[in-house]
Amino acid sequence: MDQLKIEVRKARPTEGRFIARCVMSAIGMPVFSKEFSKENFEMLEVLSEVCAQPDTLYSYRNTIVATVGDIPVGALTAYSGAMYPQMKEKTFAMVKEKTGFEYKAQWDDETGAGEYYLDSLCVLPSFRGHHIGSLLVSQALETAEGLGFPLAALIVESEAKGLQEMYAKCGFTPAGKKFCFGKDFIRMVCQIF
Repeated sequence: MDQLKIEVRKARPTEGRFIARCVMSAIGMPVFSKEFSKENFEMLEVLSEVCAQPDTLYSYRNTIVATVGDIPVGALTAYSGAMYPQMKEKTFAMVKEKTGFEYKAQWDDETGAGEYYLDSLCVLPSFRGHHIGSLLVSQALETAEGLGFPLAALIVESEAKGLQEMYAKCGFTPAGKKFCFGKDFIRMVCQIF
């Protein structure tokens, strides 16, 4: 296969639907398969609205997009952990209002102040294997360094060994566990300086 010309840029406000699909994929929903249900479609509609907002967890403002020929093929949402509480509140209020889904109080917060949080990474299935995920993570780490964050963090599903290996190659190491969205996750961190 020819070498792909991949570019990374800030997401656009009009890309809310693409970002929403990426977020759904990152949390394990079958957005790229035949198993995409009516409930999944309803969640896609709601998350598309969430992603088009300037001040939510999955906002286009917090997202970078990898493109091939100006076609989005991957995305990564990342932001200051200090912003997490207020963005989480707005995000899940919108989701609850439209779908009834409620963020549970007993779930761990994904991030907190003092770190740059990599929230949702996704590469379209037909473009995997071209190091697009690593490129997006590297760009996010450069942004974190430029903003003066000493630490970047993320969570990854315990069963996602391939993703854990990719994050390790990008400089992340395991640093405990988190229980979010009713699942166990491994917390990984990268010391920036």
